[in-house]
Amino acid sequence: QRLQWFSTSLKKLIPVKVTKMDHAASQVIVTFEMDSKVWKSVPFWFLSKEECPLKGPLPGQEKEDSGDEEDRKKRKVARRSVTPDVWEMERKRIQATQYLTADHAVREAEQKAEEDRVRKIEEEHRRRAVQEAERQKVQEAFEKRKKEAEEQRLREEEEWRQRLVEKRKKEAEEEATQLAEEEADEEERQERKRKRPAEEAVIKHDPLTLDILSSELSSARQDGVVKSSGWLLRDSRMWAISRYTPKSFLVVGQERAQKKQAAEDAFEQAPSSLLCRWCCDSALRPRWFLPVVVKPKPDPEPEQNYPVQQGSWFGS
Repeated sequence: QRLQWFSTSLKKLIPVKVTKMDHAASQVIVTFEMDSKVWKSVPFWFLSKEECPLKGPLPGQEKEDSGDEEDRKKRKVARRSVTPDVWEMERKRIQATQYLTADHAVREAEQKAEEDRVRKIEEEHRRRAVQEAERQKVQEAFEKRKKEAEEQRLREEEEWRQRLVEKRKKEAEEEATQLAEEEADEEERQERKRKRPAEEAVIKHDPLTLDILSSELSSARQDGVVKSSGWLLRDSRMWAISRYTPKSFLVVGQERAQKKQAAEDAFEQAPSSLLCRWCCDSALRPRWFLPVVVKPKPDPEPEQNYPVQQGSWFGS
């Protein structure tokens, strides 16, 4: 069957013949009429495409092919009877050779372009794969640093919480200790406040014993506490009592009565001009005692000591 082959290089249709239908390879093999050694193959699926180079026969050729066998034989005989033009045949052969060469060059160019396109696609795929690997690596490093930073922040926050808890515990302990000390001080003040009336009563109604008073007055003279001017004997007595008040509570029974009587006798025999000054040391005086400045009355004869009558009060 005669068909037409569209040459992309010559931009025209060239007559070809179907020489074989290869069903195993699913393709049609055609040869050019001008050179039967040159052949082309077209797959079956490509025949129905518009861009297929294998075209159908021309309208005149279809009518010629539709004639009977005798007419074809006659035309064949008539063609054989004519001597072919050598120059024309050579020209056609050269044209076919040029066509095949150009078509081969076009095919090679197309094949090279296809190979370049495939190579570029593969290179693009490799480049994208490398970029994706780099991006994944950077993302993993970022996630790792983020996780480490979060863990560090949690550790610092936990340490800060522990320090805060310890600080709060320490402050609570200090507050509890301070509160306990304040409560102890308050209890001590309350205890002193409760004991104060008894101490004042002892100072007011219970004189010191003779030996304690004598030793205290002698030590006061040696230390320079008791002098010839300053406070009255009553104040010196109260100063001495303030140092030995706890001992006065230990005197009980007959011994206390005897010492009380001896103290009264000592006060009767003590000179009225005996004076003392207030001690500057705060540890030697009680907190409840406040000094009162009393000017002594002038004696008619300061150098002499007069006996004190029974029941009299010193310095009055």
